[in-house]
Amino acid sequence: MTDGSHTAPNRSEGRERVRRLLLDRLDEAGMKRPKSMTVEAHNRCRGRLVEELDHMSAESLEALADLVIENPRGRGRDEWLPEATIRSMARMLEPRPVEKSRLLTSWLASVEGPAALAGGYLVELYRHLLAHPNVPPSRFQIDRLRDEAYAARRTLAATARRHQAGTANADELASAELYRRHASQAEAIVAEGAARRAARAEGAADERPE
Repeated sequence: MTDGSHTAPNRSEGRERVRRLLLDRLDEAGMKRPKSMTVEAHNRCRGRLVEELDHMSAESLEALADLVIENPRGRGRDEWLPEATIRSMARMLEPRPVEKSRLLTSWLASVEGPAALAGGYLVELYRHLLAHPNVPPSRFQIDRLRDEAYAARRTLAATARRHQAGTANADELASAELYRRHASQAEAIVAEGAARRAARAEGAADERPE
């Protein structure tokens, strides 16, 4: 995880890359907003793409621009693809890094993260948010994650016993290592959220009149 001192400059540079290598390129190629979309809606779409694709490298953005230009819509074959299609293409070219998933980091950094840690299902929640980056889990899904966590603990314990006996296979050991890695990543996000809440609380206490 990077700290806030590095995040802002990197995001600013990333947004500028998106504007220059994707949006400006599409404009220069003569791509037009879909006739079914208002100017305001199209501008909002452009703004969302700048926000969502700021992690992409120059090479990936250039490839994405090529894909959009080569697959136009509309009667004149000069209209933008739907936003969802552009985002899907972007994910195939360069998936958004875990630490840039706003739902995942905000959800785990909130009080939901410590609750999952205390409840023993933090890794399962982390993996759910990785698989469903735009949809927070329902209460029913949380109950299912608890069940998955219980099963995972039993599997990890069995793998540890087999590893101790020298009978664990490579797949079992790799799965256990991935689980530990996800646990470490999730716990780091939870700790970061707890530190931010503590800092805000301390700042609020300092501002209270004596």
